[in-house]
Amino acid sequence: MRAEAVAPAAQTALLSRGVKRLASLLDSLLEYSRASFGAGMVLRRAPVDLAAACAEVLELLRAGHPGAEIAFEVHGDTEGAFDASRVREALGNLVSNAVKHGEPSGRAMVRIEGGDSSVRISVENAGEIPPKEIEMLFEPLRQRDIPSAAAERAHLGLGLFIARQIARAHGGETVGTCAAGRVRFTIELPRADSREGSGEAG
Repeated sequence: MRAEAVAPAAQTALLSRGVKRLASLLDSLLEYSRASFGAGMVLRRAPVDLAAACAEVLELLRAGHPGAEIAFEVHGDTEGAFDASRVREALGNLVSNAVKHGEPSGRAMVRIEGGDSSVRISVENAGEIPPKEIEMLFEPLRQRDIPSAAAERAHLGLGLFIARQIARAHGGETVGTCAAGRVRFTIELPRADSREGSGEAG
């Protein structure tokens, strides 16, 4: 649904969460720099319902993109031991990309599905990306080779790179597909692996 007018108190709360998320992102970028030297990423796993965590970040994203339509569906058991802050960051990156780089008249569809051993979070929108180009979009600061102003819209920066690193730190993966005019990026997160609780992963 489209975002409605937000009361001043709610706006303040949303802004506060936005500031915290930016601070978290800066901390993450420092850790990604460390990871490039083999230090790994620190996860803080705790029992969490990812559906609730995702709903929280989607509320913030709707407020930040009032003209966008961001739908949300939940299927199955979405509880497990995850770093909720990291997962919210990864989802925020995928949704922001869908809103900024998808078809202007389209909507972003977010689905979270619980399976037997993992939870999958997907973000889908109308658009076209040649399958052979999707994998390169996960490279940091990579831009699609498209002439004219369209190239700026296709520039996905660090968003997909960060989402993949967060998934891999959890023992999962982030992948992208494009078919029938629909672009989908999916994060798959195992409910648990050999690296339970707080600690480094990577």
